[in-house]
Amino acid sequence: MRTPLLCLALCALSSTALPQAEALLRKPPTLGAPQEEAKLTVVLYDVRDLLDQLTPRSIELAEDLKGDFAEALARKHEARKAESLEELGRGLQLFVEPAWNKEKNRCESITGGVLAFGATAEQHTWIAKTLDALRARPLPTVLIETTYLEIPRNGLRELGFESGPYGSLTPEQETKLREAMHAAKSGKGWDVLMTPEIVTRPFSPCSIETSNQVAYVKDWTVHLIEPEQQLIADPVVDTVSEGLKLDLTCAALAEGRFGVDLRFERSELERPIRTKKVRIATDPASDVSISLPEVTTVRLETKFTLQPGRLTAFTTPTSQEDRDFVILLSVAPVTPAETPAAPAAPGSDPRR
Repeated sequence: MRTPLLCLALCALSSTALPQAEALLRKPPTLGAPQEEAKLTVVLYDVRDLLDQLTPRSIELAEDLKGDFAEALARKHEARKAESLEELGRGLQLFVEPAWNKEKNRCESITGGVLAFGATAEQHTWIAKTLDALRARPLPTVLIETTYLEIPRNGLRELGFESGPYGSLTPEQETKLREAMHAAKSGKGWDVLMTPEIVTRPFSPCSIETSNQVAYVKDWTVHLIEPEQQLIADPVVDTVSEGLKLDLTCAALAEGRFGVDLRFERSELERPIRTKKVRIATDPASDVSISLPEVTTVRLETKFTLQPGRLTAFTTPTSQEDRDFVILLSVAPVTPAETPAAPAAPGSDPRR
């Protein structure tokens, strides 16, 4: 008898999740290979206990507080829990081993705090191990520290690094980097631009962004004024953005590790801004200037795992041929004693 492609395993599942689980099973999988070669199982994981830790306890209400305050608070809290469930599901997909296959694998968030994963046996083993590890200790908030540097071209290679973007650094490489940064104060060409940091919840997307808006004359509009038949030219002003943006998702994993999904974008305006003369009327003295800004944008996308407190480094080119741009990043847990106490969630028992 032919083995069915998908079977259902229940993990402490509430009855409200069954109809949605059945709908997930009825969906034909999109598979590139013949169905008999794909061995997927849909397992439902009850993660309500983790949502209590992942859901923010401070709630901002934009609603009119003249109504039922308790009802509005509870509704907002449930919406936050649903968001946390989605974030947990996405975080597990990002770092599951073997890697998530968007064509074959599936993940659905089910009302009530249940995640349904359509995955292979190896992937389910990894998911179960990770969830058990998350339950084994209180989930910390996460401190992400970054340093942005501009260094001489091939400056990292001169310290013994290989070419290209880099992953986690060894202790010896970290020591070399810190020594080079210290030497930068002596005029070695290593410029520390900024050191932004952010505290976030595990699995919750966050961003670090610094940008500058530069105004320029994009065009001119000519007005004919009656009855003098006078021409008046008004500049059309536009803006262009330059700066840095770092989008991160940091997932707590087994064995105390962190998974980091990173998207970096650096936009740099070429200076001086190029200009061009244009005629706006037949009058010989009607020549005006417009600006033609050129922005170079470099993007970097990667994901990696990192031990707490360890340093990772990435490098990208700059618009200057003799300079490189470097991002240093580290992740560390923040213990509850280091963060301010948050108010209890609606309906929770503060004595627990």
